[in-house]
Amino acid sequence: MRFLTQRNRVQEITEAHIPPPDWVQPWWLARQRDPESGAYYPSASGVKNTVGRSWTLIGNLDSDYRVAVDRRGLIAARPGSWSLDWWVRASDEWVFPSSQAGTRQRLVDGSPVIETTLRVAGGDVVHRVYVAKVEDESVVFEIENKTAGPVALALAIRPYDLQGGGMVRSIELDEDVVTVDGVSAVRFSRNPGELVVGKEGTDCAALLSDELTGSTGVTCLMGKANAAAVFPLVHGATFRGVLPRQLKGNKKVIDRLPSAQQVASGWGQHAVSACRAVIPAGRFADAFDAGRQSLLLAGIGNDLSPAPFGPEVSAEDDCDTLLAIAEAGYDSMVQNVLIGRAQHQNQLGSVRLRNKDFTAGTLIAMERAFALSADEALMYALSDLATDGARWLIAQPHAAETIRGLEAALVLLLLLKADSAAFELNKIINKLLDKHPQQNDEIKQPGAVIEDDRSLGIDLLRTSKAAFSNVIRAPELALSQLETVLDYASPTWSWPTFAHPKLRTGTAGTGHDLRVSAWLVRTMRRMLVDDFDSEEKLLRLATVWPDSWIGHGVEVHGMPTRNGKVSWAVRWHGDRPALLWEVEGGSEDLVIVSPGLDPTFRGSGPRGEALLTFDNPTEMKNDLDPAPQVTFVNPVNDSFT
Repeated sequence: MRFLTQRNRVQEITEAHIPPPDWVQPWWLARQRDPESGAYYPSASGVKNTVGRSWTLIGNLDSDYRVAVDRRGLIAARPGSWSLDWWVRASDEWVFPSSQAGTRQRLVDGSPVIETTLRVAGGDVVHRVYVAKVEDESVVFEIENKTAGPVALALAIRPYDLQGGGMVRSIELDEDVVTVDGVSAVRFSRNPGELVVGKEGTDCAALLSDELTGSTGVTCLMGKANAAAVFPLVHGATFRGVLPRQLKGNKKVIDRLPSAQQVASGWGQHAVSACRAVIPAGRFADAFDAGRQSLLLAGIGNDLSPAPFGPEVSAEDDCDTLLAIAEAGYDSMVQNVLIGRAQHQNQLGSVRLRNKDFTAGTLIAMERAFALSADEALMYALSDLATDGARWLIAQPHAAETIRGLEAALVLLLLLKADSAAFELNKIINKLLDKHPQQNDEIKQPGAVIEDDRSLGIDLLRTSKAAFSNVIRAPELALSQLETVLDYASPTWSWPTFAHPKLRTGTAGTGHDLRVSAWLVRTMRRMLVDDFDSEEKLLRLATVWPDSWIGHGVEVHGMPTRNGKVSWAVRWHGDRPALLWEVEGGSEDLVIVSPGLDPTFRGSGPRGEALLTFDNPTEMKNDLDPAPQVTFVNPVNDSFT
């Protein structure tokens, strides 16, 4: 993935490549340099984004192409090199979204289509960005003038990105195409005619109001070349352009690209075709919808990348993300990843990627995937992945997830009707449990938390993981933890790995951590449908019922479980909820409970209905010792604690 290969270069950029203070700066750097800002961070290490690591990913489902967009619409086109910013002039005054407090941002229908709205001249200028494919992939940006009059639009190449400084040595304009350091970078829907350019200590933003000079390029050996293409934009008009992955065709390709709404509808259809939940309007619904769609960004062909623009992901986190994708109903993505894992299995049975052993996590996810969506042909095709993986794990008895991986392999062997091998494996597992009882205790607590890191901020990954663990054993705490995670969501429902406790923006890790989204999706799915009980034929519906849902209807359609695809609905009759359920392919002796609505209710069968007596169990006292709600640490200095 391009971002991962660029990460080390980004981290090595020096202070000399950061724009001077009098330049128009990216949102994160402007805050860190402003003494009046709560994010002010006076340090020689100002090259590093310290308290503004919050962005949103966009991408295409058919490839590994992922691009990040900041809170003001800045597109990080090439990490460590350059970004594309947008500026607007109305009433003879240039307005810069990166420093404009009234700038708003949202997702279009919960999809990876980002809309940033700038308030100018009593109206709005709307910037949208997404990834689409015609002939080849491109980042598409469009700017719509919704003000009452004409405005001027500047599209600027900037030598920085979302983590630190960048380097641009040359920018050239050839009709409708701008090249950066000799590589085709931006194509416009019409020719700008010329560029406003700056270099070394000069910012092109300061020259926007000067007389035109006819410049079509700039060179700066210091790596601070910057330029802006200026276009008129009349009332009601929309300007489009692309950042092509590879330049193909001509400007007519732009006219053939789908609109932002069409792309958003396509993403939504992927989510709805997997399964659907209709819950009361509010942030639970918005976060679940956006989280399920953003999970699709974690898949890159036959592999996963759940934390782009961040640190390397552990095998455990990779497994957890794949579990979330399976539980969200994205069968084809799970199948692609499992096939990819089989291709990476070596002769010893180890599944190795990026110098890590993914064997145990792969088997755990594989077992869960086949329990949720039986695919007998694929299961037999991947039989060697299970059997050879089990042999490898037997030789690694001290690995942290060995027992969980072997238990998953045992289930897979039984599904494959390899009864003799399963019998022998079961004996090995029992011996390991007798020899390492502490491992058994660990795997019985899937929400086990990591140690504190007292220099980074609130650990949102840990908090979201703990919420999932507590849904059954401590529902009130689980809701509190989930609410905390929601409190730290960006306007586009993304989360950094670590966040500042007051600023609520990222302090470390990645600015859009899909692992947090994965645990949020898993937690909310478990609130709606839970099939993890040791009693195999028991299914929990409406496991937790938030106060904001009382009196409101909820529907779930086609949610995959090990008991079959589940659909259920709740309708209220006064203060009593009526529960209707249907489990596709469910057993006649299936037991249905609804602890979030009526802890005393116990139904049976694959379909039915019942009028319940509502009793909110989140008020119950918890006698366990669950994971803490959040981790508070000191990310910047003592004034922020």
